[in-house]
Amino acid sequence: MLLISGLLAGWGGYRAAADEVYEVLDGQLAELVQTLLFLSRADNANTAGDIGVSFDAKHSYIVFQVWQLKDRGDEIAPTRRPRSTGTDNRPFPRLLLRSGDMNTPLLFSRQDGFSTATWAGRSFRVFAQTSPNGEFRAIAGQALKARKEMVENIAWSNSRPYLPILPISVIALIWITYRGLAPIRKLTADVAARNPNHLRHFTVGNAPKEFWPLLKALNILLDRLGNALEYERRFTGDAAHELRTPMAALRAQLDALRLANHKEARIQAQTQAAATAERMTRLVNQLLTLARLEAIEGEPDAPLNLAELARELCGEMVPAALTKGIRLSLHAEPTNLRGEEDALRILLRNLLDNALRYTPAGGRIRVIVSQRTGRTRLVVADNGPGIADSELAGLGQRFNRLGRTDATGVGLGLSIVLRIVARYRGKLTFGKGLEGKGLAATIDFPDQAVSGL
Repeated sequence: MLLISGLLAGWGGYRAAADEVYEVLDGQLAELVQTLLFLSRADNANTAGDIGVSFDAKHSYIVFQVWQLKDRGDEIAPTRRPRSTGTDNRPFPRLLLRSGDMNTPLLFSRQDGFSTATWAGRSFRVFAQTSPNGEFRAIAGQALKARKEMVENIAWSNSRPYLPILPISVIALIWITYRGLAPIRKLTADVAARNPNHLRHFTVGNAPKEFWPLLKALNILLDRLGNALEYERRFTGDAAHELRTPMAALRAQLDALRLANHKEARIQAQTQAAATAERMTRLVNQLLTLARLEAIEGEPDAPLNLAELARELCGEMVPAALTKGIRLSLHAEPTNLRGEEDALRILLRNLLDNALRYTPAGGRIRVIVSQRTGRTRLVVADNGPGIADSELAGLGQRFNRLGRTDATGVGLGLSIVLRIVARYRGKLTFGKGLEGKGLAATIDFPDQAVSGL
């Protein structure tokens, strides 16, 4: 590409030089014609003859003719005889002066100005001009072939000294570019050497200042990537650990079912196996919810009516509440919130699901959506057994069921809730529930919350 650019630049310079030379040669033709007209008027048309008749016209570079079109005071009349002019009795127009054997009247028919003519098998660049009083007409021409050779020689002579500079310039430019891109090559190799187990920061101070914003952004990206990988490793390990226990219990219960000799023993083994399978199903569903949450975190937020969403989800939970004899109520006000509907749906469903699971028959669950200055508040409260103050700090830890081995939960619901709350820069607090009993989960979202992830 550099070589092509250099060649194009050289060709452009060559053409520019050629155009300049053509303009100079045209100027010479015009000056020659004006000089011939001046000499004819000064000599009173007494000059008659030619210059260099014995010179071979085929080798002439410049040819010319000077014609007298009329006698002084006469009009142009090709067949009119002139007044007495001494011994020259030729009719007008008469050829006064010429070069070589340019005795043909062919060039006389040319209009004033520049044109192209062919004579004796050769092409000429011709310039013709008539004197102001119309008495004389001078015509000069340059052979196009000789003219082209002269132009090419001059242009080539002007361009030739620069030709050795072209490859030198290309080589120098390649070397400068190669040296200038050395930091980029080094950074490329450094990035290529990174792997999930080697995510240390790039050293910003050792790089050119132009790269500092890029390196700082890469370091932030590496931090996020490291956190994501750590989250994935921790999550995978915890999930494997949590799945191992119910899988072992399920195998044991199936063995007990196979070896049971009495109907009561088989029924008990079946019941325990079904409960274990339900817990495993719930664990898998929660894992899928986490994966879904990862997918929707990059989606854009939109205006959201949290009150309407709460009303919809409470309606879905009514059959489960009625089955356990739980009274589910809702108080919702219009809100001013931006969010991703699927993420907030997951959040509210997990809170309601936890409340329904731990609230005993005949209990109460109340959902409140309210708008306060600068924030939107969501409260899910129940009057169930609640949580001891010493255990509140453990709420939201993954797979932490607070020692409740009889519960069907897997300890992921509140962890998912905390992650969604953090995404919307909200705040989650736990306290006493209804009537001073149970548990109340309170979430405050800033108005016009926008995802930060």
